[in-house]
Amino acid sequence: MKYSKARDSISTLVRTNVPVPSRNSLVQRVFAVFLFACLAVVSGQAAADTLILHPSGPALGDDLSYSGGSAATALDSNDGNTSFGELDDKDREQARLQLDPLSVSDLDSAVLSSTINSVQIFAVIRDEDDKDDDRVRIGLRTNGSDRWGSVINNVSRNYTLYNGSLYASNPVVGGAWTWQQIVDLIALVENVNDKSKQRVTELYAQVVYTDATPPAAITDLSAGTPTQISIPLTWTAPGDDGNSGTASSYDIRYSTALITNANWASATQVTGEPTPQAAGTAQNYTVTGLAAGQTYYFAIKTTDEVPNTSALSNVLSRATVAPVVNFSPATQSAGEAAGTASVTVSLSNAAAQAISVPYSL
Repeated sequence: MKYSKARDSISTLVRTNVPVPSRNSLVQRVFAVFLFACLAVVSGQAAADTLILHPSGPALGDDLSYSGGSAATALDSNDGNTSFGELDDKDREQARLQLDPLSVSDLDSAVLSSTINSVQIFAVIRDEDDKDDDRVRIGLRTNGSDRWGSVINNVSRNYTLYNGSLYASNPVVGGAWTWQQIVDLIALVENVNDKSKQRVTELYAQVVYTDATPPAAITDLSAGTPTQISIPLTWTAPGDDGNSGTASSYDIRYSTALITNANWASATQVTGEPTPQAAGTAQNYTVTGLAAGQTYYFAIKTTDEVPNTSALSNVLSRATVAPVVNFSPATQSAGEAAGTASVTVSLSNAAAQAISVPYSL
C-alpha cells in the first residue's frame, strides 16, 4: 500500500496513451505530483489526497504469466522487462489482481474518515510481438460485477501508461464509494485482440479522496516572561490529522477581550507565524507591538492542506509590564503644600514607545 499526499486535481486530467519510460519511473511520479499541485493552485480547487493501491496477489480467473516476480511483486512498479505479466494471444486473456490493502483495518483512521472522490485503474502496457491493431481494455471489479473502460486501440510497442474509466461513484450499486468497496476492488486488464500478446509491467488503482480530519486543537498554549511591548508564546505542534503528521499553517490572534469562536474574526492576527513542525514538536512565537501595562488574550487555530481547521486552542491571558514612575520627593510636607514646591518625576520605560502618565498637583 502506497500513500501519496499531494494537492491535486486528478479528476480533471486525461492520461490515456501517455508515453512512459521504462526507467526512472520515480522521476515521472514526482513530476506528476508537482503537476497536480500546480493544477490545484491554478484552479483554486480544494486539495485532494491520493491513495495508490498495487496488487497483492491474483484474483480468480487471472491469466497472466509472470516473469521476474509473482502476482504480488511483478506489477508493483514500472521496471520494464525486469518483471511483468504476460497476456497470451488467445481466448481474450485477462489480468485479474487483488489489491493491497486487503482489509479496512490496514487503513489509518484519517483515511477512513475521508470522502472518496474517484477511483480509476491504471496500467503500464506494451505490445509484445510488434503486431498491428493491438487492443486492450482496462477495468475494475466491484460488488461482484466487472466494469470496463473503452477499448484502447494500437497499443504502443513501448511501455505506455493507460487508464480505464474514472468512477466518481460506485458503477455497480451506485452512490458514494465506501472504503470497504475500495479494499475489495479487483483491477482488470483484458487482451481484446486474440492475435497479439501484451506485457503489463505495472497495475494499480488510484483513489482520490478529500481529507476530512482537521488538526487537533492546541491545548498547552503558554506564555514566557513578558516585556512592556511583547509576550512570548510557546505550544506543542499538533498534526495534520489530529495529532498525526504535520499541519500546514498557524493562525495566531490576540485581543484585549476574551477570545471565543464568536469574536475570533475580530481579534488581531499576527504576521510571520512559524511553519508547523511535526506533531509533538515544541514551537514558539513572540507577539510584539503591544501596549505597556495591558492585559491581552491569545489563541491559535491550526490548518492542514485541504484546508481543515482545528478547534480553538486554550485561551491564554497575560499582561505586559507596566512602566515604572518615580516621584522625587515621594511626598510633600504640609508646610510645602501651601507654597511653591519642586517635584521631580522620573520615568523608567523599557518600551520603545511613548507612554502617557496621568497626574495632578
